[in-house]
Amino acid sequence: MSIAPHQLNEAKTRHLPQLDLLRAWAIIAVVLYHGLHVFGADHLLWGNTFRDFTAARDNNFLYFYPFTLGWAGVPLFFVLSGFVIHLSFLQSERKFDVLHFYWRRFWRVYPAYVVALIVFAFWDRGVISFVLHALFLHNVSNQTFFSINSSFWSIAVEMQFYALYPVLLVLRHRFGIHGAFWCTVIISLLSRLVIIKFSAGSLDTTTAITQKWALTPIVWMDWVLGALVAEYFVQNKRLFGRPWIFIALVAAVIATQTRYLVIISFSLFSIGFAALIEEVIRLPRNDAKSRTRILESVGVFSYSIYLWHQPIIKAVGNYFNDVELFSSTITMYLVVLIAALIPTLCLAYLSFVYVEKAGQSLGNRLWKKLFEKPVVK
Repeated sequence: MSIAPHQLNEAKTRHLPQLDLLRAWAIIAVVLYHGLHVFGADHLLWGNTFRDFTAARDNNFLYFYPFTLGWAGVPLFFVLSGFVIHLSFLQSERKFDVLHFYWRRFWRVYPAYVVALIVFAFWDRGVISFVLHALFLHNVSNQTFFSINSSFWSIAVEMQFYALYPVLLVLRHRFGIHGAFWCTVIISLLSRLVIIKFSAGSLDTTTAITQKWALTPIVWMDWVLGALVAEYFVQNKRLFGRPWIFIALVAAVIATQTRYLVIISFSLFSIGFAALIEEVIRLPRNDAKSRTRILESVGVFSYSIYLWHQPIIKAVGNYFNDVELFSSTITMYLVVLIAALIPTLCLAYLSFVYVEKAGQSLGNRLWKKLFEKPVVK
């Protein structure tokens, strides 16, 4: 399969450090969200139409209520991924090589993932669950969706986006990028209708992200939205105006608090983040800002942080719950985050340097050895 990449109006660098800032904020939001485990809940139950703020298991939970939106780091990661993957294709001077694309994605994702998977599988020894995780298929079953490491569900979805990327390029070639995007919107809407039909007409959910509303056909449009933004970027155009950042994100927050709108909150966040990406990639980067540089560093190894953080936070939280050192859950929340942060960052850094980077380097060497023909002099 060969599809000529879109012609660029001007040369652009492949790496955009501004995106590392967004990755950093995304992983920080997710970590703060998962830290809510110490309160025994990461969301409020529903009243008739809206969240019931009188139903909190712990009143201190309400002080950290904005952190219940931390799961929105996932749609930000998805939109960023669609943007970066498609931008790389658009910037490439070569035709799309399916084998090379999958090869690079495998060595980028799998080594660090499988190391974390093996470690955490010792605490969840189901063979079927391990095999499904190894094949990135654990998100197709309710029994394995959150098993081993709850955060792994989005890694499976991400890999399924990669599997669908050639399909997106075919749709783009046939209908244009706008037509391709609307195809994914239609697929998403039809998938939602099927779920509603088999859920006896219920739109209710127990959390902001559940198994049924995070299926790949539903959220593929969010990833493709990032690809659409990339197309506009290389043409020096905008898909969204600045007001869309505020409009979409406010609408998304309202949707998370409204029983029958929560199912569209994920995509509303994606729209807001797509508009935010368009704004951020046009901002000048000041190398002198140390805080920015630190956040960019966090963003660079955010993938490894994502792989390791949740089971560590849960284990540390369970320990402090058992020993009952703190009478205040506010204090325990802060202590758990700090205590979990140290091993998480250490493991993430080791994973980034010795597994992520090493894996990519090995993959590049093997590709050159196995598939690239030597230059004949």
